[in-house]
Amino acid sequence: MEIPEWFTPEFFEKTLRKEKGAEVVSVKIKDVELVETCGANFSNTLYRVTLMIDDSGEVSLVVKTPPFLKFLKDHILRESVFEKEANMYRKILPAMYDVAAEKGTSMLREPLAAGAYDSSRRHVIIMDDLTALNMTSANQRQGLDFGHCIVALRALARFHALSAVVLEQNPRILDTHLEKYFIAERRDEVTSALEAGFAEMASVVDTWCAFEHFGPRLRAIGGAVCDVMIRTRDVDRLELAVLTHGDFWAGNVMFGYGTGGKPCRARFVDFQSCRLGSPVLDMHCFFTTSPCDAVRERDMDELLKAYYDELCRVVRIVDYGQKVITLDQLRRDMRDSSLYSLLVACTFLNMVLAKPGDLHDLTEDTLGCALDRTRNNPTYRKRLQKLLLSLSDDGLL
Repeated sequence: MEIPEWFTPEFFEKTLRKEKGAEVVSVKIKDVELVETCGANFSNTLYRVTLMIDDSGEVSLVVKTPPFLKFLKDHILRESVFEKEANMYRKILPAMYDVAAEKGTSMLREPLAAGAYDSSRRHVIIMDDLTALNMTSANQRQGLDFGHCIVALRALARFHALSAVVLEQNPRILDTHLEKYFIAERRDEVTSALEAGFAEMASVVDTWCAFEHFGPRLRAIGGAVCDVMIRTRDVDRLELAVLTHGDFWAGNVMFGYGTGGKPCRARFVDFQSCRLGSPVLDMHCFFTTSPCDAVRERDMDELLKAYYDELCRVVRIVDYGQKVITLDQLRRDMRDSSLYSLLVACTFLNMVLAKPGDLHDLTEDTLGCALDRTRNNPTYRKRLQKLLLSLSDDGLL
């Protein structure tokens, strides 16, 4: 493991003093380790740093830096991804917490993310280590049971509701998170990119017995998917506009547990993809990637209703001034945007379900072969086949 040269006691001492002031006198680095994440995480490198504070106590931090893969690192730096995430921690989340503190109950004041620290370095995010607070991630490949799904979706509803109030009170604070890719002015460009991606997936589906006829359909679906994405990101036309997490799946949720080991609270990580848009985007991403098979087969509408009930509860508490969509409208919006689930399944679900080791020790030369392995994973194939049949039955594919 290569440790960044700027990981020094002086750097962390300066960082902590910004937050804790005179409480911090001296810092020693006790341990640094690379945080192992599931293979779906390409967008950053995570280190867990354990610090000794004044020889009397320990602090555990997670430090996020750009990824090792050069082409991904170049893209992330070019798109100012780290600056946008830093803005979430420094401005947006505190604005949400201010709304909750003014109007909310103790449950509403529960943090939605780890505490973060101002860093003197660009492209670096420093956070409290949630595992030190006895919070853990669930088994992502196995999928979340009903209890974990409920806790995650209620927290998402609070995130969406509070962001809607912040948007109502101070629209300019969210300018950094306006959509710049899925917009009408770039439709032809984006459609071409989507068609190329779906064509790559279609070449795999072509080899699946009894599913060959879906290959041509995938090759032709790029424009329709682009239209869904533009429509669900067009804030001026949405009945309910929120700040979406943008990458809401089990791997980006940490859970805390109460009596009997039941999940009782959730905090989110990885705010690099936050954009204004429809809440259905986060819902589709979560539903496509995260529930276990049993929940997916029988409980999806109940989960949607639990999200909606919490959304309504929060907007009532915080005096949101706009009319909230009805549950039937939310269901209709989910159906109308179902093609987004296909985009998630074709570009991301294969990495979520990757076998241990399939995506380890990646280089730019081995990435293509690694992705091919994930697309031929039997579990992934079964999941995508079921989705293709469902979309076809609904007349969407």
